Parts: sequence; structure tokens; C-alpha cells
Amino acid sequence: MSSKREFKIRKYAFKIYYSFLQSDEKIEVIANSMVRHNNAEKELVERGIEIINASIEKIDYSDNLISKYLRKDWSIDRLPLLDLIILRLAIYEIFQSKDVIKVIDDYVSISSRYSEPMSPDYINGILEKIKKDFGLGK
Repeated sequence: MSSKREFKIRKYAFKIYYSFLQSDEKIEVIANSMVRHNNAEKELVERGIEIINASIEKIDYSDNLISKYLRKDWSIDRLPLLDLIILRLAIYEIFQSKDVIKVIDDYVSISSRYSEPMSPDYINGILEKIKKDFGLGK
């Protein structure tokens, strides 16, 4: 799959996951609306849903890792929701992907576009530490 398509999948996953946590709608309803009203590519949206569902299954593991790699004076409860979503999705994917660097780059790029100005730096730092400590992407 091309880099652009993978980035779109990750961006769709992020947007759908965020909408899901902000509303009472089911993930599939949000995704269908995105396809109908925003001309999102159905195949890519469906792949995004798979990533969301898999990351939700691993949420306890991801949240524990996030907590472990945050600065000592921070807790996961203080993270902006957008950053938490990005980290959860990225952590799931870096353990699944052969191109860990691309996964990290894509999610840092998403954080640059949608989150706080300081977010990309610490998101990148957390993901890079996980990559290094677990020997991912070699």
C-alpha cells in the first residue's frame, strides 16, 4: 500500500476515534457518515476502523506504556484527548508494522496538524523511546 494511502487510513482512524469518544454514535455510523458526506474512501475508512478496534482491544496495554513513558510530573489524565488518541493508535501500529518509522512520522504529522503546538515533540519522544526499548523497526 502506498505511503499516501497509509497516511489517509491513519488520519481517518484518528478522526473517527475522536468523533466516537466525543459522541454517542457507534464507530460504524461515524465512518459511514464520513464516507457519505466527506467523500472519504470506503476501503481506507474500513481499514481505519480495524486499527481503531484493535487499538481499543489493547487500550490497557497502551495506556500503561503511555504512563510509563510520560515525564514523571505528568499523568495520562493530563494528556489532551487528541494526543491520547494519537498515542493509542500509534502504539498499536508500531507493534504491528514493518515500517515503524513511517508509522511514527505519520502520527507525529497528524499531531502537528490537529493538536497543541508542543504535542508533536513529546508524542515523537514517547514513540521513539518505545521503538528503541522494544527493538522495533530494525
